[in-house]
Amino acid sequence: MFNKKEDLNDIWKSLLSNDGEGEFHVERTININPLEIKLRILKPFDKYSIIISDDSGYNSNDILTKNKYFKVSQKEEGGKRALIVELNDNFFSNEFILFSKIILEISQKSSTASDAISTIAKKLKDFEKFISSPTKRFNFEKRMGLVGELYFMEDFLLKIISEEECITSWKGPLNSSHDFIFNNFRFEVKSSSNDNNSVKINSLNQLDPNEKNLFMVRNHISENNTIGSTIGEMIKSIDEKISKISNDLLLQFHSLVRSYGYALEEEKEFSSFKYILSGRDFYEINHNFPSIHKENAPPGVTHANYDLDLNMCSNWIISEMDVIKITANNGVN
Repeated sequence: MFNKKEDLNDIWKSLLSNDGEGEFHVERTININPLEIKLRILKPFDKYSIIISDDSGYNSNDILTKNKYFKVSQKEEGGKRALIVELNDNFFSNEFILFSKIILEISQKSSTASDAISTIAKKLKDFEKFISSPTKRFNFEKRMGLVGELYFMEDFLLKIISEEECITSWKGPLNSSHDFIFNNFRFEVKSSSNDNNSVKINSLNQLDPNEKNLFMVRNHISENNTIGSTIGEMIKSIDEKISKISNDLLLQFHSLVRSYGYALEEEKEFSSFKYILSGRDFYEINHNFPSIHKENAPPGVTHANYDLDLNMCSNWIISEMDVIKITANNGVN
């Protein structure tokens, strides 16, 4: 019988600790209405799998998948139809354990087995994105962009809004018009070294003054090989805050990091890069701010990239405290 106070990490460790001769399964059955869930390890290979009872009538064919990371299949288990999620690459064992926690949470919150399997099907697609290979090249520009947005989350947003609001507002990895989008205000985050006082603007939308309460954030960041924080350390710091709130939110956060081009399995490759945040400036974007946008672009210009000299933008600097007041008065929703 599963005690809800039990830690799934400890259950998986207990299964792994079983030793014996030959090839055999060790498993733990967890009954959380409306599903029966088994956590299973194939010894001696330490192959992880989750077996989910699937007599709900839900059509599971669209989530049966196989990739180099994990496989979802449908089999008979103990006379019942079951969905089996098997991990192929043990590098992602921690992420797989996180996913097992999400499955249990889904079962706890679902009223019917069909609802539970339907939600798990969606989360399986999220999990596939979570551990699939990044499609973007993680070059210097991408590294600086991700570092700036992680610093902004940790040192600013997470001090004034909830973890859920922070992660769900993060649109930078998705190539959206702005890096952080709320209903009543937006932030476009730029990062450059102290000796480079210009930033690159990538579209006509980024500094559009018609957006209500739009702020450009300039982070002063240096990439240093000896002191500072690595990207992995920054991610883990935010992880600690999010994991106290929701496993599902943690999955969403890591999926967004991966969408940026940063892969957990390549962490060692980037562990020599350390970053220091030495300052931050906020700019209030209004119709007098020197920007190119849809209203003032020449006829026929539908896209523009340009460099903005921040030496010419000091009149629009706004204090961090004033930004906090504006966001507080306008609310997140």
